[in-house]
Amino acid sequence: SFPTRRSSDLLSNEYTIVTLSFLVPSTAITLTRSTPQRNARVKAHMCTQEPFLQAFVNSESEENMTQTFETACSLGEKECGLDLRTQVLQVHKDYAKGIEASRIKVFPYSRPCDDYPHMRRAAHSSLQKLFGLGEETSGPQRAAAAAPCHVYSDSV
Repeated sequence: SFPTRRSSDLLSNEYTIVTLSFLVPSTAITLTRSTPQRNARVKAHMCTQEPFLQAFVNSESEENMTQTFETACSLGEKECGLDLRTQVLQVHKDYAKGIEASRIKVFPYSRPCDDYPHMRRAAHSSLQKLFGLGEETSGPQRAAAAAPCHVYSDSV
């Protein structure tokens, strides 16, 4: 796996730092929490994230991300004898269109693994707009706005 990560919160000048890392599985099996239940534990192989390359970019455009991924491929081949174009199986990323377009172009055999917090945030704001929630109201109007229950089913 090849996760990408932004550090835009650290910079105030509209630039961002993109970090490319390898996910490295442990050889040992470790006890880990798999459910919200307090004492539920499961044995699993854990992964660590090992940073490989950082890029300072003004946007996550396709051009910038392609250049970053191409640089990673060149370094991987030159320094480690790796063919990242074919060996990267998965790219962990957010929903930036430039990252996805570059992933398809540079790592054609990889699959996307979209970042859950970004997906959840995007879905939440979309659902708020869809159901008209989030507008400031008070009293009975606020209670009525919070009360609707929408149920969807695949069956007709």
